[in-house]
Amino acid sequence: MSVDVQELFSPVQQGSLKDVVYANIRAAILSGKIPAGTRLLEADLSQRMQVSRAPVREALVHLERDGLVVSRPNRGTYVAEIFTQDDVNEITTLRATLECMAISIAAARISDDELDILAALVEQMQVAADDNDLAQLADVDYQFHERIVKAANHNRLYQTWIMLAAHYWALYLTTLQRMDPRTPSHLGGVRANHMPIVDALRARRADLATIYLQRNILDGLRLQLPPTAPEDVGCGRDAVLRDGIADETAGQTARPRRASRTETERRTPADGGSEW
Repeated sequence: MSVDVQELFSPVQQGSLKDVVYANIRAAILSGKIPAGTRLLEADLSQRMQVSRAPVREALVHLERDGLVVSRPNRGTYVAEIFTQDDVNEITTLRATLECMAISIAAARISDDELDILAALVEQMQVAADDNDLAQLADVDYQFHERIVKAANHNRLYQTWIMLAAHYWALYLTTLQRMDPRTPSHLGGVRANHMPIVDALRARRADLATIYLQRNILDGLRLQLPPTAPEDVGCGRDAVLRDGIADETAGQTARPRRASRTETERRTPADGGSEW
């Protein structure tokens, strides 16, 4: 089904066109405003942002490298879909390795001000969990872990983590959104799962901080993707735009929130899915 991109994107007015277009589309995908399985049309995107198709095309190529979209010859470009439990296992264990390295370095150098920010983020996560605001929870959780990785002051580690981050938080949010409401939720323990990490960092105990962080991350392995018939996964046939979607402003920095999947096991919807 076709949808009106006029409601989602503002004209691009400044900055590097391809970078701004990339950031805006990426934000819309990861926030869930463009659902997984949706077809992305260059003409519609370029018209809304009032740019030529060239920067849109470059942005889509970049997004495909990120694993957020996938192109199929003679069929178009689609928002990628998280699909298998293997995605959960591979992304989660790799993320644990990267972040445990980061926190072992950060423990000796992270500032008290930064620790106060981490503690405040934990409280924000718990509020979001109590309100069942999954998008906000995933967003603040991302900020929490990104600050820990940045505190290591290890640029190549951070860049590697960034490449994985969109996949993980998209997977996390998508899994929560698909969770059967009758299934007991782990959201009530958000504070208990995160605050010991902050306390260990305050004590400059890299060993404890690493243990608590690893437990927190590997807890994600308990998230099971509900069984779905292959023909129904990611097709996007019934995808509907959420009400009240705000425009992405030019140059706005995006935070990963929403669906993606690994480079090695992506699939796209069949023809006839939603289009953007």
